Amino acid sequence: MNDYAGYTIKWVTLPWEREQAYALRRQVFCREQGLFADDDRDEIDDHAHLLVALGCVAGWHDRVVGTVRIHQQSPGVWLGSRLAVDAAYRRQGAAGADADPPRGMQRARPGLRGVLCPGPASERTAISPHALANPGVA
Repeated sequence: MNDYAGYTIKWVTLPWEREQAYALRRQVFCREQGLFADDDRDEIDDHAHLLVALGCVAGWHDRVVGTVRIHQQSPGVWLGSRLAVDAAYRRQGAAGADADPPRGMQRARPGLRGVLCPGPASERTAISPHALANPGVA
């Protein structure tokens, strides 16, 4: 169970956010799931953008409780991958599902929960749930 009054979903901008996001991914993908030996990072991380869910205490960001990387697969096609959520927060409900999108991101369609697209509306392509669940598969 957590004691956070709220969450902030944002692009990584600070070194501690990036460090905690990668540490969370190592925890989930290496130690818990055993998908990778020591580190899950790959060439996609060289150009991907990281989003983090931060637990907030009295309006202050406390720590990373979730992360996902977003990368452009081809012009106008953006994918999310390596979604990781701290084990203590996996059954907390829909943290961030109704939160305002981070700056520079917009909902794929008004009212569509949890699907965000980078860039202005004139340049974006909706990310389908299939694309998020199956990166690299058309």
